[in-house]
Order: sequence, then C-alpha cells, then structure tokens
Amino acid sequence: MQNSNLLNLEIRNIHKRYDSQTALSNIDLVIRKGEFFSLLGPSGCGKSTLLRILAGLESADEGEIWWNGRRIDQLPARERPFNMVFQKYALFPHLSVFENIAFGLRLKGVATAEIRSRVDEVLTLMSLAGFSERMPETLSGGQQQRVALARALANRPECVLLDEPLAALDQKLREHMQTELRLLQRRLGLTFIFVTHDQEEAMLLSDRIAVMNAGRVEQVSTPRELYEAPQSVFCARFVGRRNEILGTVQRRDAGWVDLSFGDRVILRGRSVGATPGSGVDGKTETRFFVRPERLRILTANANPSEGWNTLVGEVVQVVFRGTYSEVVFAVTGGANESTLLRAFTDEGATTTVGDQVRVEFSPQETHVFSGVDE
Repeated sequence: MQNSNLLNLEIRNIHKRYDSQTALSNIDLVIRKGEFFSLLGPSGCGKSTLLRILAGLESADEGEIWWNGRRIDQLPARERPFNMVFQKYALFPHLSVFENIAFGLRLKGVATAEIRSRVDEVLTLMSLAGFSERMPETLSGGQQQRVALARALANRPECVLLDEPLAALDQKLREHMQTELRLLQRRLGLTFIFVTHDQEEAMLLSDRIAVMNAGRVEQVSTPRELYEAPQSVFCARFVGRRNEILGTVQRRDAGWVDLSFGDRVILRGRSVGATPGSGVDGKTETRFFVRPERLRILTANANPSEGWNTLVGEVVQVVFRGTYSEVVFAVTGGANESTLLRAFTDEGATTTVGDQVRVEFSPQETHVFSGVDE
C-alpha cells in the first residue's frame, strides 16, 4: 500500500455484471486525499454503478476498495466514511429542512444538542441560515441541492460522493452551483468524487478526470492533459471538439507518422498508443485528430509555414459564436475525396463563404491513433 497521508481511496480490479451484461470491468483507480475527482462518460458507461459500489449501495462481483490502508468493501454502507448526494436529492417531502438534514444523525443516535449544533453549522456553511423550518416544496432547485449537500456534510464524511447532483438544474443555476460546489470543496478540503456526463462540467470542477466507456476506464488525467493529449479515439471524440481526417500511413519514425490524404498531401502527426495500423505502409488507413482552435486560416496564395501541416479548401459556412467564429471549410485531397473541417478563430469576420483558404496546423498538435473503426 501507498502512504495513507497521500492516498485516500484505492479501487482495485473492480468487476460488476448484471446477468450476462458487464457493467464494470477491471477498474483500477487511485483517488488522492482532498481531490476533486470526476467520473466522466456517456449514459450506461458504468460511472454511477461504480459510485454506488463505493457507497455500499451495491456490491462488486470482484475486486477490493481500500480507504487509508483499510479494506472497506465488505463494510455496510453506514460504516463507510462516505456520504452520497443523489441527482434527485432524495429529500423527504414531509420533513422540514432541519429534519431532512438531521435525519441521518438521528439514525446514528447522535445526541440532540449535537444534532442542533451540526445542523446549524451546515445551514450556515451552505448559506441556508433561516431556512430550517421551510419545507422542500417551497425551495428552489438550487436551494434543494444545497440542502442535500448539507445533509451529507452534517455526517462529517471524509469523502463525498456526488451522482450528477446538478443535472436537474437549469443552465444558469447549474453554472452558479458549479462555482459554489468547487469553492465549498476547496474550503472543506474533503475528497469529492463526482459523476457527470457533461465534459465541460468535469473540466471546470476537477483536479483529475477518469473517462469511462463501456464499463472501462479509458484515461485518467488532469483536464488539460485530457484535452491536449487524449490517449484513445474515444477520449479524443468525447472530450471537446475535434477534426478527423482519414489518411493512409506512409511512414513511421520514432513516434511520428506520415499520412497521405488523397493523391498529393502528406500530413504528419504524433503516434498515440500502439503504432497506427498493423498493415503495410502505403495501404493501412488510420485517422488523425486536431482541435479546431489549433487551425490557422490563411489566404489560399499564402506561403506555407515550414514544418506545418497544410491543406487548401473552400469556406462553406461561417458561424459567429460570440467570443469566436466557427469557420467550416471543405478540403480535397484527391479526385473524389472531400472532408469538412472546422476552425475556431477570432478572425471570422474577414472570412466569407466561397473564400479559398489555406489551413495550417502543427504536427505536434496532430494526434494519430491506431485503426479506423475504434
């Protein structure tokens, strides 16, 4: 085991099946003390199932969960140092705010005076002082969410598990609560494990993110690393916007791959993972990915920059998006091969539909993955 001063939670080889369907397969994660850690992925990828296993609401078929050097997966939920906040908050409609927060403490047999002290403490912490006698139906969505958080925090957990707690809020309130949640976590110094399918939310809140797909962890990285250096086709597609071009491998050399696009254009990118393609150079097809904001738009007759990838195309759409413009253009690499690409630029006002343009992007920011059907 690692030093428990540096490690809060270790998830070892967790597997979960429902009948013949695999929900989780070989999940190994280390979550550090005081970290805001997100489980990110599409619906059905297993992220909520993993959270419920951590909480003790479901059991794994295989694997272990360790907390500060102690194995806890065999403990009942009430004996684990976690509290969970659900997407629908699960407030008792017939109980006041005070009684909703006090409910778990009463079940644990906490003394009345201590209950009053803890509830008042978390009401103040969550900016809910004066709301103790209100009923849940009289509260806004954001207030209900804060009551649910207050109920979890009143138990003084060492780790808070959050299962898409902001999903039911409208966009403006959701953005406000994202900020409040991150500030609260930093102030308390607790470990937060947060489930979401919203990539922007995960990028905003998290110290690190585990991207999940079909019951497996695809990548664990900081938000910046995940965006700038995706380690799989799934991560490149799921996190952020991207351009994809199908090309043919021509040459491989020390982590670099040269691909032909059509008859004449050669593009270079960094190889991610295994060497792209398993066939013969000149025949093996694969994809490369590049982010739209990494593309530079020049006039068609501009001299290409040395060492940069270059494509020539025609602008087919310009969309103003407030802080930037999205320019869509068609590039042709051969007689019958045309691909639509997107560039994000602050110079969209000078670009119009029908313009012939030269587009450049750095090989350093071009990612080449093995295979074309991943």
